[in-house]
Amino acid sequence: MTAPVTRSTATDGHLPPLDPGSMRLSVVVPVFNEEQTIRLAVARVLERPEVAEVLVVDDASTDGTWDALQEMIQAQPAGRPSLRAIRHAHN
Repeated sequence: MTAPVTRSTATDGHLPPLDPGSMRLSVVVPVFNEEQTIRLAVARVLERPEVAEVLVVDDASTDGTWDALQEMIQAQPAGRPSLRAIRHAHN
């Protein structure tokens, strides 16, 4: 386990760079009627090494966005960042 980065050690007034290997992000992706683009957009986010999880919030899409998300969730391989989705009942 790496030691936490201490941000107050910089002597030149600049913050020291963070170690990208130690950062893990949760990404929230709001969507509405993105059936044609959702697969590519989420795949690109999931391929980032610092992403731990992706939460897609579907704002009551009327196309096949929700179905596409459900297919992606069912097909996600073990050991990959988590993909979850929430659907609003109305926009």
